[in-house]
Amino acid sequence: LNRNPGIGEYLKSLFSPEQQKEEHRIWLQRMEEAGCPPFYDGFLDILERFQAAGGKLVVVSHSPSAVIEGHYATTRVKPDLVYGWDQDEAKRKPAPFPVHDALAKLGYSKEQAVMLDDLSPGIKMAKAAGIPSIHAAWAYSVPSIDAYMKVETEAQCATVEAFAALIEPAIVSLKGEAAKI
Repeated sequence: LNRNPGIGEYLKSLFSPEQQKEEHRIWLQRMEEAGCPPFYDGFLDILERFQAAGGKLVVVSHSPSAVIEGHYATTRVKPDLVYGWDQDEAKRKPAPFPVHDALAKLGYSKEQAVMLDDLSPGIKMAKAAGIPSIHAAWAYSVPSIDAYMKVETEAQCATVEAFAALIEPAIVSLKGEAAKI
């Protein structure tokens, strides 16, 4: 459902607009009750190194912005921008708006950006915006999603360590650029 037709379209096929509002309220309540899920071991370390080297972190999520900001508030990593599910539908994934807006606000080109995601809406957003994407495959393995990601992404990382190895050259390059300034 998360890939085809997408959870939003699926829920629209089941519920009236009023029922969708109630479902959304229940979902928000459940997120509040569940609290902040832990980050995968080593993931925050990678993000911290990336930011320390001058990289910018933009989070585009299916969760509301305040929830994402709350998750990161408990860490030493702070996203430069957050785009949540509380945005207008045309301004959230899979629409390309978050990528275009973030690049404009941060002063970067498409060639300087990459999308890391575990589901197709983020990958579709990256494609629509013209940036490369990486499949974060360390959370779970679903054959249909894995097959889709192998075709649609530029790289697949089965572990956080694999992602760290993949992004290391960018961190080194960023450090070099910062040293020239």
